[in-house]
Amino acid sequence: MYKLIRRSILCLFMLSGNLFASAQRQVSGIIRNAQQEPVTEAIVSLRSQQDSTVLMNAVPDSLGRYELRYTDAGALQLAVSAMGYRTAVQVIPENSNVSTLDFVLEMLGKDLEAVEVSATKPLFERKPDRLIYNVSSSITATGSTALEVIR
Repeated sequence: MYKLIRRSILCLFMLSGNLFASAQRQVSGIIRNAQQEPVTEAIVSLRSQQDSTVLMNAVPDSLGRYELRYTDAGALQLAVSAMGYRTAVQVIPENSNVSTLDFVLEMLGKDLEAVEVSATKPLFERKPDRLIYNVSSSITATGSTALEVIR
């Protein structure tokens, strides 16, 4: 009797592993721009269609190819976003056998008007023969005289 129960439990575990393995799905494809060049700096996101929860992310290789392996979780969205391109979204229906989704990203029509670079000097600068105190970087020097700053 003990052997029969033990074998039944063992068979149950072996069969359940196959059921979970069959639920694995894969989607892959290539991401290109309008000139058919690969887009390598994109982020591929697999999202839930229901609430847009991100399930997983991937980054394409140097040829623009990506691959995602997921368990079937209902209707899904595959979104591709990259700097300077419009975000592209395709829907993967529930229980779909879709395995390849290629994307062609459109450029955004926005150019930068200007770039502003700002920097501040460190409070202390060490030179080989001296130590420099930059008064303009000091908060306590605001509204003080030179004599007060030296103290």
